[in-house]
Amino acid sequence: MWVEALKVISLMLLASIKMLVSVPAVLLSGYAPFVNFLILFSGGSLGVLVFYFFGGSLVQLIAHRFKSKDKKRIFSWSSRLTVKVKRSWGIIGIAFITPMMISIPIGSIIAYNYFRDDRKTLPALFISVAFWSALATIFGKFFI
Repeated sequence: MWVEALKVISLMLLASIKMLVSVPAVLLSGYAPFVNFLILFSGGSLGVLVFYFFGGSLVQLIAHRFKSKDKKRIFSWSSRLTVKVKRSWGIIGIAFITPMMISIPIGSIIAYNYFRDDRKTLPALFISVAFWSALATIFGKFFI
């Protein structure tokens, strides 16, 4: 019993950090499809909550503490993608790409930094996690 509980908790923790990596592990664990969905969804939702509130506050604290002057901004492909999605799609786009394309911690922190005053932010992130969890469970049932 303890082994199964630890197995589920470890799968949930993996899903809370990087859902794309956790999908094969959850699907190969041998649980029923609905249980696979619950593991992916609850782990992803836990990650969204933790990193949205604590990660966003931590980034603000670090930015305030180590504020530098006259530092030139460096743009990478990921920061360009984030700005492009933010401008064209808003919170819906950020929420959509968060679980699978970028990790849940990074997406939650980005959502907190750009959309913390919008009431749709957390529900959009949860709906996105539910969508990707269901999609992964459905495709996994047919392909694994």
